[in-house]
Amino acid sequence: MRPNDHRFFDKDPSQIDNEELNHYLKHNPSRTSIKSIEHLAQHSSHFDGHFRKLDYGHKGNQQQYGSDTPPAHDLSAITSKIYMYYGDNDFLCTLKNIEMLAKALQDNKTRFYPGWGHFSFLLGKNRQAFMNDLLTDIENDS
Repeated sequence: MRPNDHRFFDKDPSQIDNEELNHYLKHNPSRTSIKSIEHLAQHSSHFDGHFRKLDYGHKGNQQQYGSDTPPAHDLSAITSKIYMYYGDNDFLCTLKNIEMLAKALQDNKTRFYPGWGHFSFLLGKNRQAFMNDLLTDIENDS
């Protein structure tokens, strides 16, 4: 990842703390598997309204799952409380995705941050607001 790559995640890169971003880039990308990256890319480019398992292609899906397409994850099986913090300047996760996910999960809480993108929560100039909300949510549910 190069210093301007955050534009692929956030519609307004001016909200990102570039000093923090440079520090972050010295240590990332951290370890992950090629399958994880491929799975993320599949959801980003071919999202059909379902959170599906990894797509191995027609032949691979038949071998792996016994069907042409990968099965959807059963989100109703998630019973723990889920917190979703999101903004409207995120290229990776749209407002429609959040609404759909919130409907599918049994116990969730959402917080909307106008003008925030994907990196805003970790590297944004105003990330302390998110940290305060996160700590408040944890304290209130303890």
